[in-house]
Amino acid sequence: MKDFQEALALFNNEDYKEAFKAFSELALNREKEAYYYMGYLYEKGLGVKANTLQAILWYKNGMQENDLKATFSLAKLYYKNKDYDEALDILNKIDNIDSILLQAKIYKEINNKEKYYETLLKGQKYNDLKITYKLALYYYDHKDKKAIPLFLDCALNGRIKALNFLGKIYYYGYGVDVDYNLAFKYLKEAFENELYDDICLLAKLYYYGLGIKQDKIKAHQILDIGLTNNDIKSILFLGDIRVKSQNKDELYLAKFMYEKASLLNSSEGLYKLGLCYENGIGTKKDLDKAYECYEKAKNLNYEQASIKQNEFSKNIFGHVKYNN
Repeated sequence: MKDFQEALALFNNEDYKEAFKAFSELALNREKEAYYYMGYLYEKGLGVKANTLQAILWYKNGMQENDLKATFSLAKLYYKNKDYDEALDILNKIDNIDSILLQAKIYKEINNKEKYYETLLKGQKYNDLKITYKLALYYYDHKDKKAIPLFLDCALNGRIKALNFLGKIYYYGYGVDVDYNLAFKYLKEAFENELYDDICLLAKLYYYGLGIKQDKIKAHQILDIGLTNNDIKSILFLGDIRVKSQNKDELYLAKFMYEKASLLNSSEGLYKLGLCYENGIGTKKDLDKAYECYEKAKNLNYEQASIKQNEFSKNIFGHVKYNN
């Protein structure tokens, strides 16, 4: 019979059939370190036909021997099979960061916001960046200024996406007074790190001169990057700044931008494209196309489109097509 180190060498060399044979002999001889590997091989179907029940059995054997890897793997397997109560019961007995993260994931999936928050707070003692970031996002979603120091901590420790959230907090005034200077600071830093998720907000600050000297040329340069990256907000803003023009070419470009946004499945883009067709902006008036755009936007839960579509049904079209 091979000893544990020989069995482990077979496993590490991906000779799973021989590894399974070796671990089987060890497990039957109550070699407790083999229990985890038996569970893993059965779970993944390596060297043996996959068998969830056998995996659970061996992981449980390992858990009874206080094998942390077997215990956590059992919890993950229960989670994978959506047996959340069993998974949580095991995870509550494990005191480490992996357990906290999986607990938080489960509570988020079952929409238990209170337990999700409590779990993140409990996880702060590990001083882990993932926990800090998740807790910052929780506060951000609740427009709570407690998000600010957490996002700052994340940004300083390499989670640079936190810069976008800091910029939005000050741009929109989430839990604090609106501060365009700070919004510009963080959004510009995010942009310089090639984070383009909120590139449109930075462009708006330049365009309107908020927190920085007005620079429409710089704004358009930033928006062009957004356009290249199919950023819907940038595309819509490019349409918005042209739609009020009296210039025919500018109005055509406004309609083109809304059309591009609608092709990216933007409900707002569809709605504004509908307005173009309804009012002849950058195109000939076409009430049929306008109505179709409003209908598609409504189906994407754009509230104003529903109102517009109802107006059409009541005031413009009297035939059956538009009254269904």
